[in-house]
Amino acid sequence: MFNKEIKMNQESNSSIFKKIQDGGYILYLRHGETIDEIESNPDLNNCATQRNLSENGKEQAKQIGNIFRQQKIPIQYPILTSPYCRTKDTGKIAFGEQNIEVNNDLANIHYLKQEDLDTEKQKVKESLMKILETIPSQTLNKVIICHNISFDNSHNGLRYMDTVVLKPMGQRKGYKFIDLISLEQFIEWSNETKQEHI
Repeated sequence: MFNKEIKMNQESNSSIFKKIQDGGYILYLRHGETIDEIESNPDLNNCATQRNLSENGKEQAKQIGNIFRQQKIPIQYPILTSPYCRTKDTGKIAFGEQNIEVNNDLANIHYLKQEDLDTEKQKVKESLMKILETIPSQTLNKVIICHNISFDNSHNGLRYMDTVVLKPMGQRKGYKFIDLISLEQFIEWSNETKQEHI
């Protein structure tokens, strides 16, 4: 369904960070940490029925936004989020409410891993593929804030605030998995570059 270019553990952190500073990628972020509650019947129009960001999750969103700004990671706006409050709030805190746009299809990101979908679900899956195949400006990155999904066999899903780096190949041409960056790696990279400038 999509091409794989496994570079996990084969490139230094500085190499992948240099790449995203140059632009041309899709950066797929899982939302920040949530409160430990069961989400049985979520209403997308009512945050009180959903699993929402914890205080730590809000701090994580603030951290990633600050790092993107400090490291001058170029972004093609708007930031896309799913309609769940935890993804919208992560986007608002990290990048500013004025810079996010809700895409309802992203609520069903798990369709990417499913076959034999009915007609309506297949349309959603095709819409999701179109988002991930669309090449951003070569000097910018498209940012998506969404949910836990594994894009490659080298990882079993995403931790809170993990960032998947994807290279879109164009419509109907799929996309390549490039790397997975944790929030801790982002923080370490940011601290290293600060030390370099002292």
